[in-house]
Amino acid sequence: VQIVSRSVGKDTSIQVFHPIAVGNTRSRAHIQCDSILMDQAKISSIPEIAANHVDAQIVHEAAIGKINSDQLMKLQTFGLDVEEAEKELFWELLQVRCFPAGSFICNLF
Repeated sequence: VQIVSRSVGKDTSIQVFHPIAVGNTRSRAHIQCDSILMDQAKISSIPEIAANHVDAQIVHEAAIGKINSDQLMKLQTFGLDVEEAEKELFWELLQVRCFPAGSFICNLF
């Protein structure tokens, strides 16, 4: 199972992501949380993972941070203004690919 959360916190929004993955048999689960934090927004990722079987493999990854200024500057050298560059970075973050092929989570954008 692959669970993906991608978000942008802006203004005074508050976001809480609480994924739960439990492996009771031979299984694999991967939880990925990526967020961009702006303004006075608050974002929390509170994973709950448990392996109740010797062959269960459960992974959680999380990253919360501001927009990378180097990425913004690079996009601006291509002629984008700050707002356009931010939008490009948001779209890149929010794109979801199929994992694995045929999964029900595919190319949302």
